[in-house]
Amino acid sequence: MFAATSLSDVPHVLAPVSIRAQGRLAARFVQTGARTTLADLRESGGYRLKFPRGGQCEAVIVNTGGGVAGGDDLAFDFGCDPGAAATITSQAAEKLYRSDGAPVTMRVSLQAAQGAALHWLPQETILFDGARLRRRFEIRLTQDAEALIFESIIFGRLAMGETMTNGAWHDSWRVWIDGRLGFADEARLDGDLGVHLIRPAIYGDAKAAATILLRRADACVMRDRLREREWPGVEFGFTYVNGLLIGRLMAQDPRALRAAAIQLLELLRGRSVPRVFTF
Repeated sequence: MFAATSLSDVPHVLAPVSIRAQGRLAARFVQTGARTTLADLRESGGYRLKFPRGGQCEAVIVNTGGGVAGGDDLAFDFGCDPGAAATITSQAAEKLYRSDGAPVTMRVSLQAAQGAALHWLPQETILFDGARLRRRFEIRLTQDAEALIFESIIFGRLAMGETMTNGAWHDSWRVWIDGRLGFADEARLDGDLGVHLIRPAIYGDAKAAATILLRRADACVMRDRLREREWPGVEFGFTYVNGLLIGRLMAQDPRALRAAAIQLLELLRGRSVPRVFTF
């Protein structure tokens, strides 16, 4: 399902380096008494981090540019020091526009130290027809840290009647626990995505998909509970590997996936999703 590749032979003209954007966000959270507070923040390239008022530490990623174009280079780096607990989300879905050939490159680096809890819950990524994305996740946890990672993707501007017929998508995942590799995954689609996405062995004509990872002491118990659930219009599977709950979801209707995702995340978190997480 995550290995089929068909490389396009069509030559591409790259966008000039001068008009490509470089977005950077880096933040570190620390425990201060009974609260989690921000210890360090770096912002550049049109990305900002906002903090709604409330009892929990929630950080909201804001892209002031309104979208991402081919050739843009993005990097996000978030860490929780011992005992800190933070949720990172986004103000809106991230839109990736048609590329002239160069991919959007994105690097997501997450760290959670001893006794910390880091939840990475951005809203969905929407790939416009012709978009190209190369994304890498590097997640480093200590043995007793908690992490909840959720990523969802929509193929095409479905609300505009657009489906994705051409483009590229490459996701690379690495999860390290106390310096040892606990999970690795590669998903790559390239070229005629309209053909790939309808293949039963790949996505079976699904228009939206999601990956979820949970590192917590009860992860195996949660796997069994989730396997007993049903979400109309959503195909899913959950497994437990090296102390990690790993889940895949996909649906032909993104709204069905959104509804399932909210229920799933609220079950795993034991509380509501972030206020701006409006899926």
